[in-house]
Amino acid sequence: LQPDIISYNIVLTAFAKDRETGSYERAEALLERMERLSESGKTYARPNKVSFTTVIDSLSRWEIKGQALKAYALVTKMIKKYETGDRSMKPDVFVFSVLMKACGRTGGPRKDKHNALSMAFDAMKVPETTEFGPPNYIAFLTVTRAVNRLSSHEPERTKIMASVVERCAEGGYVSKLRIVAEAVQESRELESVIKQLHPNWIRNVPSRDRPSIGKAT
Repeated sequence: LQPDIISYNIVLTAFAKDRETGSYERAEALLERMERLSESGKTYARPNKVSFTTVIDSLSRWEIKGQALKAYALVTKMIKKYETGDRSMKPDVFVFSVLMKACGRTGGPRKDKHNALSMAFDAMKVPETTEFGPPNYIAFLTVTRAVNRLSSHEPERTKIMASVVERCAEGGYVSKLRIVAEAVQESRELESVIKQLHPNWIRNVPSRDRPSIGKAT
């Protein structure tokens, strides 16, 4: 019985959800095998956007050395495939959100975390400035969580968060105050953001996820 791409993606999803050590490596190995089969003419094994996104999602669930670079490389490969003719590989904001999540899981030395944070911000900029967007409130929530986890320097974190919240508000993606709450944490400098919540800040958030607000300011 010959498997097809649906079968392969089901196995990849199982690996992604598996909480046992080594599950990401198994997902990575299967994706690489699918690529080799595809390159040898076995079109039934050609990975698609779901395949790549599932492996990145698997990576985002672990703290693995070099994971931000691994995740970024997978998204870069998707973009290259799309730009060279495979239109089905076009990444969307969900792909970049999963990439940011993987960056946010980076551990180790401060230098590694700083590099991962830079990659998370690069990932945020792509859907904001290219045809792969626009971003959504999930993307902003993901990047704020990455900042909180990767930046241990309070003044730096406050400055970055202020910028993220401003861009989030301008785009109308403030949802249930979660993004603001993630940004504020213990920083009193950003507490005023909550008091200034404007109806326009939530215009692109589904009604079920909108915060309760009073008068517009």
